[in-house]
Amino acid sequence: MAQLLGVPAAPYQPGTPGVLVVAYDLNECDPDVVAQLHERVEGQLLFEHATCWTDPPAVTADVSTLLGQIVNAPWEPGLRFGEDGEPQEAEPDQRSAEELAEAILAAAPATPEGDGRTPPDADETLTAFATRAVGWPAAGPRDRIRSASPVRSSRFA
Repeated sequence: MAQLLGVPAAPYQPGTPGVLVVAYDLNECDPDVVAQLHERVEGQLLFEHATCWTDPPAVTADVSTLLGQIVNAPWEPGLRFGEDGEPQEAEPDQRSAEELAEAILAAAPATPEGDGRTPPDADETLTAFATRAVGWPAAGPRDRIRSASPVRSSRFA
């Protein structure tokens, strides 16, 4: 992510102001490190890629890419969709984090077609949102959200 944004990357240092802290899945991080993220530091933004709504992390990220029940990271075994579009058991990707990042950066961007029933996710919309959020005064602790579920009940009728 640092290379994409054109900023330096460094291991997390507790209490550092004005930084973007990035985690793939906070539940997979060292609990002592996650506990240090509970109290906000001025200008610090916590980004989590995959947030589990059935087992919310001990702290709530400021931004999350994906809210899911089960997410397998590329470096874990799991189901993947083959070229034929069918799911298949897949081995973990053996490439290093650096190699994975290079492959992502080298990939040609593709505009999602959408389903025709929802508004498009245009780059301009995301840019406008990010521009408005720049001055967002995040304050207070990052408390755990006890019910991060998009479903109010486990009963489906």
